[in-house]
Amino acid sequence: MRVETAADGSGTIVPLQSVSSGSTITVYAITRDVSDNFVANGAATAWSLQSKTGGVVDGDLVASGDSKSAVFTGHANGTAAIYATSGALATTNSGR
Repeated sequence: MRVETAADGSGTIVPLQSVSSGSTITVYAITRDVSDNFVANGAATAWSLQSKTGGVVDGDLVASGDSKSAVFTGHANGTAAIYATSGALATTNSGR
């Protein structure tokens, strides 16, 4: 499962970026086959922020009701990688 910029598979892994205080980004849980072809915008069993620094806190990331996407809101300076996990699928986090 990868954290990407578009729900339809046309996006890329969410890159390293600055998110200003009060600004948001929406990220999507995407599954791809071994040839890197889009399979689905699947429901993640968990969304999380890893390797947090500065003022980034877990509450800055909120999963959608169907867990197929999440919204990150910038509140304070810091960094984090966004992870979406689903069972035994390998994960590829966002940029940090």
